[in-house]
Amino acid sequence: MKAITGYFIGIFISLLIPGLCSAQGLTFDEVSRQPYSFLGGFLTGYAAHEMGHIIVAGSLGYPIEYTGGSITYGTKPMGSHDQQRIASAGFQAQWIASEFAFSARAKSNSTYAAGVICAHLAISAAYLTFLKNQNLGDSVGFANATGLSTDQVVWSAAIPALLDSWRLIGDKVPRWVPAMSIAGKGIGITAIWVY
Repeated sequence: MKAITGYFIGIFISLLIPGLCSAQGLTFDEVSRQPYSFLGGFLTGYAAHEMGHIIVAGSLGYPIEYTGGSITYGTKPMGSHDQQRIASAGFQAQWIASEFAFSARAKSNSTYAAGVICAHLAISAAYLTFLKNQNLGDSVGFANATGLSTDQVVWSAAIPALLDSWRLIGDKVPRWVPAMSIAGKGIGITAIWVY
């Protein structure tokens, strides 16, 4: 069942590839004209990350709790497969949300969609820097489950974010940039669920 879910998600992400969307060079002036729209998108992107954890943990039968500023998953013993899926669920959700946001922004130049994308970029940057070694954090949980180092984990999430930064603020972005970002996200999600 879990492998089938992984294949379904991988196929879903690969269906986004024909769009290969990039935004139209986000500027500070654009954000300053519609700050509440941008902020709403940013908060939506953050909520998508957290909801990813909650939905996956709940679907795997772990009770959701809030402890010391972090979402935790009760005292039920957690196997490595479940731990890596739950720990990475936030990134999976923000990757999917960011692709929908790129598509929306390509059609309407929406600052709300830009906010969703910026949340994805900010969360990735936070895990690359000060959240990388947080005990209850996503990167430590994923590293514990897979045997990878936290550096390997955060850089695997940072590469799509770096490409997405270019997609968001660049002008005349080459088509290989969104293709590489989408492919990386799709391969990552598929590998997480098939592993």
